[in-house]
Amino acid sequence: KQTQKPSLVVMGSSRIMEISVNIFPDKKLFNIGVSHANINDLIALTGLLDSLKLMPQEVVINLDPFLICKGDKGTSEWQTLKTYHSSFLKKYSTINMEETEDEEDNMYKKYYTMLTFEYFKTSLEFLFKKKSKKVENVGKNIPQITGRYSDGSVAYSYAYAHPNALLIANVATSMGIKNAVPEMDEKRLNLLNCLINYFEKNNIKMTFVMLPFHPNYCDEVNKRQNNILNTYETFFNEFAKQHSSNIVGSFSATKTQTNNTDFYDTYHVNGDAIKRIFLKN
Repeated sequence: KQTQKPSLVVMGSSRIMEISVNIFPDKKLFNIGVSHANINDLIALTGLLDSLKLMPQEVVINLDPFLICKGDKGTSEWQTLKTYHSSFLKKYSTINMEETEDEEDNMYKKYYTMLTFEYFKTSLEFLFKKKSKKVENVGKNIPQITGRYSDGSVAYSYAYAHPNALLIANVATSMGIKNAVPEMDEKRLNLLNCLINYFEKNNIKMTFVMLPFHPNYCDEVNKRQNNILNTYETFFNEFAKQHSSNIVGSFSATKTQTNNTDFYDTYHVNGDAIKRIFLKN
């Protein structure tokens, strides 16, 4: 049976996992957002879609500082798709692939695709909490833990989707004080440009989206790091302009008209707010 090609693919971090057919009802949408995504995840996933000849007519790309910043390596799950990451760069890039790799070059590298530490760690935590890997269709009910819809978007549990707003605000302030946002990494920016050039050459329409961070986090980070989130936002707006592509949203809660009650935590704004951000543009 031939797999039906999606008309729209959504890619980025967990911050965009709630983008669904509710926002794009006329599209055959597939959300391939992954936790802590950096540009290597997007390259690997695009390489996989390309190899399967499932590239869509349109993509929505989540732009974040953590996509292309220094130091923040995200997780290493993309190593399980290392073959597609490498084949994509070999086919579509002049970038020296060895320069894009953080790990040491050794004879065991090919085995990294079979098991990553992050995946192993997450699996152990899953088992220790006595969770089940069986698929359960909850229908219209809210899942007890979390799950995925058929379009790839995520369904959060009631507890996660209804947090204590005051507690979240306090944590966001603390995160802004303790966790610095790294500066841009030129190597990762080169990878992003490679990915965008691929989409352009294949006439794939691009829409970029920036989603807000919790206002307390945003304020603290900008205050302590010379408006670094504003600098990233200015860069991404210009980046979209250079590629003649639409960009929606902002890292600012004020600009996106979101407030404390719209946030699940420091980094994740809820699906209703995401929908408002898209409809506003």
